[in-house]
Amino acid sequence: MGIVLLFSLLAATGWLVNRPILASFNPAYLPMAPGTALIFLGLWCTWFVRRIFNAWNGMRIVIPVIQMGMMVIVLLLAFRALTGLGPDLEKLIYPNPPLLGQIATGRMSPLSALGFLLTIPALLLITSRDPSQKAKTITASLALVLFSLNGLFILGYLYGAPLFYGGTTIPVSLTSALSFWFLSLGLLEMTGPATWPLNMYMAHSLRARLMRAFIPAMVLIALFQGLLSTAADPWINNPALKVAIAAIVAGFIAVFIISYMVKNLSADFERGKQAEEALEKSEAELRALFASMQDVVIVYDFDGRYIEIAPTNPANLYRPPDEMLGRTVHDILPKEQADYNIAMVRESIQTGKVVNGEYALHLGGKETWFAASTSRLSETTAILVAHDITNRKRFELVQNALFRITQASITSEGIDELYHSIHSILGELIPAENFFIALIDKVNSQISFPYYVDQYDESPDGSTPIQGLTGYVIRTGRPLLANSEVFERLVQQGEVDVVGTRGEDWMGAPLMVEGRIIGVMAVQSYSKEVHFNKGDLNLLEFVSTQVAQVIERKRMEQEILNLNLTDELTGLYNRRGFMLLAEQEMKLAHRFKRSVSLFFCDLDDLKTINDSFGHAEGDAALKEASEIIIETFRESDIPARFGGDEFVILAPDTSSDSANILPDRFHTTVENHNLKGGRPYALNLSVGISRFNPEVPHTVDELISEADKLMYLQKKEKKGKSTPAGI
Repeated sequence: MGIVLLFSLLAATGWLVNRPILASFNPAYLPMAPGTALIFLGLWCTWFVRRIFNAWNGMRIVIPVIQMGMMVIVLLLAFRALTGLGPDLEKLIYPNPPLLGQIATGRMSPLSALGFLLTIPALLLITSRDPSQKAKTITASLALVLFSLNGLFILGYLYGAPLFYGGTTIPVSLTSALSFWFLSLGLLEMTGPATWPLNMYMAHSLRARLMRAFIPAMVLIALFQGLLSTAADPWINNPALKVAIAAIVAGFIAVFIISYMVKNLSADFERGKQAEEALEKSEAELRALFASMQDVVIVYDFDGRYIEIAPTNPANLYRPPDEMLGRTVHDILPKEQADYNIAMVRESIQTGKVVNGEYALHLGGKETWFAASTSRLSETTAILVAHDITNRKRFELVQNALFRITQASITSEGIDELYHSIHSILGELIPAENFFIALIDKVNSQISFPYYVDQYDESPDGSTPIQGLTGYVIRTGRPLLANSEVFERLVQQGEVDVVGTRGEDWMGAPLMVEGRIIGVMAVQSYSKEVHFNKGDLNLLEFVSTQVAQVIERKRMEQEILNLNLTDELTGLYNRRGFMLLAEQEMKLAHRFKRSVSLFFCDLDDLKTINDSFGHAEGDAALKEASEIIIETFRESDIPARFGGDEFVILAPDTSSDSANILPDRFHTTVENHNLKGGRPYALNLSVGISRFNPEVPHTVDELISEADKLMYLQKKEKKGKSTPAGI
């Protein structure tokens, strides 16, 4: 574009100062017409402005409009030159141009107009916001035609052949031909070497290399022949001798090129052989790497079609690779999962960003979770790498299940509802269509089945002898996974008796509390499609520990209710009930390293209330104090009237932050009750807090003693500041 600017400025300046030689370089050559120079300058200006202001949306509209306007002007000038019809626009620029022979020098050549008709569409296409590959191909084709035509015009000037650059029409000027020639090179460069037809010349293939060697040689030979024909006339008059000399020189050039090519090709073949050996080695290493990988690696196109599947772990594929290649995800996966995968692939292709996600597939009758990431490979393909996260996901699910089982032990209204919740939660982790809980009656050496769900067998009535696989787990104290072969071996060894309908797989874990077995939790499969494995057994054993604790707690709660271990006045636990539940909760806290807070409260000045207003009012104050405690603490906490005017609350799973917040909430609740009015005094409660450290465990009595001391310190501090409010 710099050369175009130079030639067009020289031509325009020459016409302005009446020195046309600036537009031709030779008095015998036709100068570039003023209109041609102005069109070149216009193209350069629009190209330059577009480069500088590319981000300005307005220029994306203005520049193409200006270029289309110049194209219309060129069409009018060409039509005028060929037919003599239409407006003489060039006369407005230069009314009376000089003649070169019979040719008016100030008029645009039809060949120059043809050059502009090739150039302007090419510029419009290549300078668009995001030219497609098709637009680049059209631009390169137009530029190649422009390059070839103007190369022919230049050769015509070089060898004195007017027919090549215009003949009897208005010839194209040498400066115009040079401008178009360099402009075509610029257009070709803008399209890039990967665009047809440049890729035929610029690629690394053998054909392209031969073309790069022989096309310049052909041009060189042609130039030499032309030079020999014009320069050798004074010394060589025989045309045959000229042809012979030209042929000999052409042969030498050809031999040199062939020798050079053979040398380079031999070196390339040797490098290619070495590269092939290195590639085979790297492929072997890559195959070994893929064989050791557990990840799934798949290349998809925009439509979700399987293009390539890496030879990694086939167990994590939904189907064998040969059944998937060439088909789409909707042909292979369930609709919901297929929609999710293709959405990830398309987002990655469209945005060029890495897209992450998680999804689950049912492989081999089990749910397998994957963490996947997709990355764009090209404008139409993306690669997906999926890693098996089933263990991590299962751990998260187990943690959530344990939490929900604990919550169920608190929120369930009865033991039967708790059993049902346990069954439902466990069924989300492993196949548990057939599930039971068996509990031991040590006194009678019997087992009962308080919860029993089975496809074929009814729940046993009452207590039954300790036998079968359940009895085996109780005797050994270890979890058991028994398929048909294991069951048959145990029967032959006399370890178990055949009880109920035989299934495919049976799996049970002991329910243990403080080292003693209280029962068994078991699942069974009758289907040949559903089998359990060692991982399922480990999970069942892990969950059984928590299940045993919540069952024991629920049973103890019911025992407490049956023993009437609650305070009649307030409805809270009494001292005995509190100690039974608190000691059980402390054992759980020590076992599972949980934090526990204990709050010791005292109703201030209860004696004064009794003396001033009577014992009935004192009882009402105690009842209201218990209501305040229930409103302040969680349903899972254990509140009790410890005796007289003293209350105690055990709060499991409380962090230090929440333990510090609770006293403020407690006093806020007290103030709200006092604001309601309706009594001739105000309630005041003093609170002391102690915390259980799992690393340095304390007994319940030690925690109560510590909290009691802190409570009396607070009571003493309040008495030092003021007398009891409202009394």
